[in-house]
Amino acid sequence: MNIQELLVTGTRLLKEKEIPTPRLDSEVLLANRLSKDRVYFLSHGDERVLPEVERSFLQDIQRRSRLEPVAYITGKKEFMGLELEVDPHVLIPRPDTEILVEAAMDMLKEKTGFVHVLDIGTGSGAIAISLTRYLPQVKVTAVDIDPHALKTAKKNADKMGVADRIQFVWSDCFQNVEGIFDAIVSNPPYIDREEMKGLDANVVEFEPVKALYGGEDGLDFYREIARQAPGHLKKGGSSSLRSGVPRPRRSEGSWKKSVLDP
Repeated sequence: MNIQELLVTGTRLLKEKEIPTPRLDSEVLLANRLSKDRVYFLSHGDERVLPEVERSFLQDIQRRSRLEPVAYITGKKEFMGLELEVDPHVLIPRPDTEILVEAAMDMLKEKTGFVHVLDIGTGSGAIAISLTRYLPQVKVTAVDIDPHALKTAKKNADKMGVADRIQFVWSDCFQNVEGIFDAIVSNPPYIDREEMKGLDANVVEFEPVKALYGGEDGLDFYREIARQAPGHLKKGGSSSLRSGVPRPRRSEGSWKKSVLDP
């Protein structure tokens, strides 16, 4: 088959399984197999595809039809303009987390000299790598409880050329963290018990549950960070945490109670 025929076939197969974005997913998966961008298809629809590439693409379509996220199939996800490796040991970086990173960057830009940041639950390293890539004065200690996630994060840091400014530490939250920091950033697990029941299958069946589930009310990790953060922040230090919706008001209350009223 040629490129256009493969895209039509992939789109049809995904539509039959009621995948929400069948054409887009087909284009992304085929572009990955051909090592091209999607724009290439506009002028090369008649180009014949090698049989082995065709087979691999159709296997990818089968995986997607079983709801496996595209990012896990391709093994990569763009975040803050950076292409990061991802696998089932790490949460797929979300656009919402880019907002967290941008907010943290705005605060860190105001600081002078080297800035030391603690990234709790680094996963793929998305936050730590973005901060060090775009802010040359930043150094990060990135922690995670999953050694496989740390391995992936290290690979991404090497790929992006920032490994010399990130220290990766195996740690359950603050357990193995030493020193004090100018800022703490985190995208902690925040899904509560009821919300877990309603998550889409492509999330709950493929992404790491421990990176999603935040306890009965979704605030377990916020409480832990709020409890221990004061002992790891310099005077005037800041914290930036992602919160789910509609949780910001509840997590803010938890933070104030733990930090301001010990």
